[in-house]
Amino acid sequence: MTDMEANGNRFWTTNVIIFAVLQFIFYMTAFFILYKTSGNFPGIFWRVNLLIALAAAAYTSVVPVRVRKYSEKILNGKGINMGYCCVVLPVMYLLIKCLLFAYFKWELEVTNKLIGGFCRTYMLLAPFTGFFIIKYYKDLK
Repeated sequence: MTDMEANGNRFWTTNVIIFAVLQFIFYMTAFFILYKTSGNFPGIFWRVNLLIALAAAAYTSVVPVRVRKYSEKILNGKGINMGYCCVVLPVMYLLIKCLLFAYFKWELEVTNKLIGGFCRTYMLLAPFTGFFIIKYYKDLK
């Protein structure tokens, strides 16, 4: 086994591969739902957004690998990989937002606007959350 293969096995564990695939599918599903629930935008708008969404989904999928790269504790199995939070934090933000909205309005209707807002917010926050998590671990090193 070469040194390259040994390093690849250290970073790309089974859990990370499963996360990367599921995250990519979830992100692209959010894009498709946003496409179906949004208004009439021209085709070029959606093509450009699809390319941006593909890049953001790929970036967000590899966040746990990049966090493992910067943390010896995680590589040795002693720490928790916070790279997975790039999915959890945007979803938690949206749940808190919906709960506050429901509390102050006393009702919460599930409409296309709410679903589109969920997808749009998730698609914006997930890559930024991943970027800041990676930056945090890079600065610790």
